[in-house]
Amino acid sequence: MGAILPKTTKKSKTKTSAPRKATLYSVVIPVYNSEGVVSMTIDRVIAFFESKAWNFEVVLVNDNSPDGSWEIIRQRAQGDARIIAINMGKNFGQHTANIVGFQYTKGDCVITMDDDLQNPPEEIEKLAGKFHEGFDLVVGTFGQKKHAAHRRLGSGLMQSLNKNIFPAPDDFKHTNFRLIARPVIDRIIEYRNHYPYTSGMAMMFSSRQTNVEVNHAKREIGQSNYNMKRLVKLAWSIMFNYSNLPVRVLVTMGFVISFFSLLVAAFMVIRALVLGNTGNGWTSLMLVISLSNAVLFLLLSIIGEYLSVISRQVRMERHFFINEVVGHEDDQ
Repeated sequence: MGAILPKTTKKSKTKTSAPRKATLYSVVIPVYNSEGVVSMTIDRVIAFFESKAWNFEVVLVNDNSPDGSWEIIRQRAQGDARIIAINMGKNFGQHTANIVGFQYTKGDCVITMDDDLQNPPEEIEKLAGKFHEGFDLVVGTFGQKKHAAHRRLGSGLMQSLNKNIFPAPDDFKHTNFRLIARPVIDRIIEYRNHYPYTSGMAMMFSSRQTNVEVNHAKREIGQSNYNMKRLVKLAWSIMFNYSNLPVRVLVTMGFVISFFSLLVAAFMVIRALVLGNTGNGWTSLMLVISLSNAVLFLLLSIIGEYLSVISRQVRMERHFFINEVVGHEDDQ
């Protein structure tokens, strides 16, 4: 189930070229518990594009935030035709919020970024430069991350998973600060998966990928909504929805245990033939049987999890719902 991806990937830190002004840039920002910073984020994004005189739109997706984030972005959308505000019916997670935002964009490319200003909007210029060099996926990498320790640990886990499930060069890195070309966005929208994963799908459907180093700012207001529990849950979903990695691991374990079981069995037979004593070996036999049964139960559990995933995919065409849309696309 792992995706087969193109091998053409480059990593560059060279100075970006000036993008074409005719390009329409769409910026998608998932919003959650950010009432203290989201308005500043919007202001910085708008100020950047206006300073460059580039065409743009901003799509803000409120992921059913319990604070006042929705009211803020709703008012901003009512006062600015370049802003679209979407209110999700439940908390579906950052990646679903991205996919929903993609469906409301019109741009030649889409930029995804966080709502907390840790991705400085001014760094968009570096992503745009690589886009106009012909890359259809440009991912910003951070020279020095300002995340907390648990977030850096989680990021390391996700990088490892990405390398094993979505083949890419060893030095390619994933972050939430990325630019995706329109054709790739269209393929992502068409792809049906109950658990969307933006980084993985972008790798699956892009032809030319590159990293570009960008600044990463310290979060000044609030705290990250990601914790280890959410990161582990995301990793679990990726493994079962985009690969057969769990099955391969257990099958390998099964072969190893079977091999050692055969060795133990052969030893017991030889000892019985040589010594004529068949009364011993009960503990070893029970150990082999117990280990073998444990592997079988684990394998059946993994298969059951895959069947559950397939069932959800078949019976649900859309895995999310929207309460309200404010902006020039509110008739969709």
